[in-house]
Amino acid sequence: MPSFSSILSYAALGLAAFASVQAAPVVEKGLALRDVEARCGCKTLPTIVTDLTVDLTVTLTPLIFGTADNITVEIVTPIIQEAESIIVSAIADVKLLVGETVEVVLTSTTGVLALVDIAGLLCTLITLIFGAVSAVLSVVVAAEKDLIAPLLCELLTLVAQLLQLVLSLVSGLLAVLLPLILNVYITCPDGILIYLILRISSSCGCNYLFGCVVAR
Repeated sequence: MPSFSSILSYAALGLAAFASVQAAPVVEKGLALRDVEARCGCKTLPTIVTDLTVDLTVTLTPLIFGTADNITVEIVTPIIQEAESIIVSAIADVKLLVGETVEVVLTSTTGVLALVDIAGLLCTLITLIFGAVSAVLSVVVAAEKDLIAPLLCELLTLVAQLLQLVLSLVSGLLAVLLPLILNVYITCPDGILIYLILRISSSCGCNYLFGCVVAR
């Protein structure tokens, strides 16, 4: 696993790569994005995911660089609550895209994103969130573990709900994203295990199972 201090670097690199594409001379397409968002009364998926990553980077930074002294339930709780509020808002934005065409859903300032590009943005987001969770689990003291672990599970449950909605919007995105995040495990030396599992159900096409377990 990469060092926790590098998690922000990965997120920054992902956003920088996206920004470099966005900064291309595509004024007409930028206007097209604004027109699409105005007509549907919604944010497009690239906008939602990018904004979410930026906002969560600010919110989760204290956890990523936390120590045993400041990773306490009193400090972690309001941070997790703020992160959850940000994700809930993003979920509401994604729900507004239900029923829109894929061209609307994936419109960015450079045009309609390819599946690999939106999957890359999602992976940057997931890396950030799981990096923060992993950082907390690596330094939390035993006395705080039982109080903090359920908070992290609640956060990751929201992440799973967000992914479920996103993947339901875009046909084929699951096949691109799934190999990257299937069975994403986070462990730490004292035996805490939190995992996110996405499974494909043959009966309904895509059924997402989320599991959050604290090993004793």
